[in-house]
Amino acid sequence: MSPYTMLSALTPHSESASLLNVASLVGDVKSLIDVIGMVSSYGQLEKRSNGAEKLDVVLNNAGASLSSTDATMSYFNIDYTPLHNLKHDISNASGTTVHTLPPPTLKHFVTADENDTQELCIKSILAAEIPDGKDLLRFHCKAKISGIIDGNGWYYICCSKCARAVKQVEGKYYCANCVEESSAYTQRYRVVIHVDDVSGSTSFTLFNKEAEQLIGIPLQKIMTEIKETDDVTQIPPAIKNLVGKVCTFQIKVTKYNITHACEEYTVTRVLESSPLPNTEGDNDSVATMNKKQRTS
Repeated sequence: MSPYTMLSALTPHSESASLLNVASLVGDVKSLIDVIGMVSSYGQLEKRSNGAEKLDVVLNNAGASLSSTDATMSYFNIDYTPLHNLKHDISNASGTTVHTLPPPTLKHFVTADENDTQELCIKSILAAEIPDGKDLLRFHCKAKISGIIDGNGWYYICCSKCARAVKQVEGKYYCANCVEESSAYTQRYRVVIHVDDVSGSTSFTLFNKEAEQLIGIPLQKIMTEIKETDDVTQIPPAIKNLVGKVCTFQIKVTKYNITHACEEYTVTRVLESSPLPNTEGDNDSVATMNKKQRTS
């Protein structure tokens, strides 16, 4: 990938803009905008169950988080005057020519603050403590799915407005978050997985988007395939097939996880990864590395 990129939304009234000026355009639904910048890092290509593909990119002049639409077109290193001007400005600022600028670094995940999330082994995550002034911590963890925990099933019934779980009382569903009877409800994935790495084991919770990404099948399709006589509390084969996958998980550790000794850490993003090392010596090296990184 070229270290330069221009993202352009092809609309009749589009205008060029620096990322620093994007905030002033929030809420303007009349037109999309053109944004240019140098790619400083990029993530791994993610594929959804519907065939859509997603790639996160960080631009060097980032001042906002942007999302593309089906109307967005991306161009790389094209002959475009604003892009040439940007290259010239970056070269002057760095004291080097554009041809010697370092290429972007491949990241598992791309976030607004690349220093905000550490990659830890399970042992270090279990020992993590949340500092005063913070409500949660986010970590990356590479682990192997060794089992599906079926104590709470594999899906939950939720409010169609807020996606919070609803309670059934006398044949009616109530949403505590919306504080009203929920006339419209749906089902969403909630899959609790047991994961291992060379340092230990724990459990993660995959909610709808992340679960569907790994399973590869929308929940509603599984529901339609389950016959009325079948027990929906049983884990479907498509979900059991997760066992054995090695993934890099982005998880969040909350105060509730720590104070209630609850290890069902919520997964906020996930990517399938290469196999884990299986030698005993790797256990000490991983633990030593994470001891230096662990947040206290």
